[in-house]
Amino acid sequence: MSKVLITGGSGTVGSGLFDGYKDKMDITIIDRSESIFFNNHNLIKFDLASPFYGFEYDFIGKHDVVVHLAANARVHQSFLNPDLALENYISTHRALELAKNIGAKRFIFTSSREVYGDRYSGRPLFEFEAEVGYQKSPYAASKLGSESLVSAFCETNDMEYIILRLSNVYGNYDYSERAVPYFCYLAQRDLPIKVFGGDEKILDFTHQDDCSFGIFRAINTECGLNSTYNLSSGCGTKLSYIAKEIVGLMKSNSDIILADNRIGEVHGYAADISKAGRYLDYTPSTRIELGINSAVNNFNLHQTHTTDEYQKKMLNDAGYQL
Repeated sequence: MSKVLITGGSGTVGSGLFDGYKDKMDITIIDRSESIFFNNHNLIKFDLASPFYGFEYDFIGKHDVVVHLAANARVHQSFLNPDLALENYISTHRALELAKNIGAKRFIFTSSREVYGDRYSGRPLFEFEAEVGYQKSPYAASKLGSESLVSAFCETNDMEYIILRLSNVYGNYDYSERAVPYFCYLAQRDLPIKVFGGDEKILDFTHQDDCSFGIFRAINTECGLNSTYNLSSGCGTKLSYIAKEIVGLMKSNSDIILADNRIGEVHGYAADISKAGRYLDYTPSTRIELGINSAVNNFNLHQTHTTDEYQKKMLNDAGYQL
């Protein structure tokens, strides 16, 4: 059984990976926050944005694989506070140093579809189409720069790596400002839902179970190493459709307001996932209709996870001044 260290493991993607594969891997989580979903017996509370002093390596102990999920992952917030993007790059460097010093043989880095910028023109994008100069936000730049850092560091330190470009992950452990829980929160209160990007915005939504499966395959594969993969559903879905589905499923009276994109946000994206299918044996299995229904049910069942601070932030982001 592989001994796997997950950075940022208390978040949405990490929680899904832990819950789905805790019986198939020996998992340790490091995060600056405790999980609101699980007991924290396997958590080492640690902030990758802080300097290392050396003793941390012995304390964390030997691991076979490091999965680096930790990031400030909000595009719009990276404009309001660009230091968040810089922190992403610094944290990736420290995660690589950590992997080297705890004897990890493989480093899995979760990048983002944001690295493609606004290159979507109706057909799925291939991995080679991410180029410097197309990124639209500090967050996107931090991810593309971190990809380069990962490949260079691993090349010079004899470490295997796989880069996974995730796209709009949603599912059972999400009480963030991402689109699906954000829409659920407003629909539950019959508040207007603003869809940035209007009726034509298309994104590639990836169910958490599929994302976890793809990461698990990257941890265990013996082929396709030292390469980059799109990890998503492989299908574009209108953001307005997601909003309408959630309003219907929650029997809400919310109005849906179509608005312009915010600064730095892309107008569309869908990924070609054939490379991940070929080398990682990755095939997504959750259709968007079933995934949204499951996410709505989960949101209704576990509202106790929403703190007063979270609720205030959601309403402020929607334009309701508190």
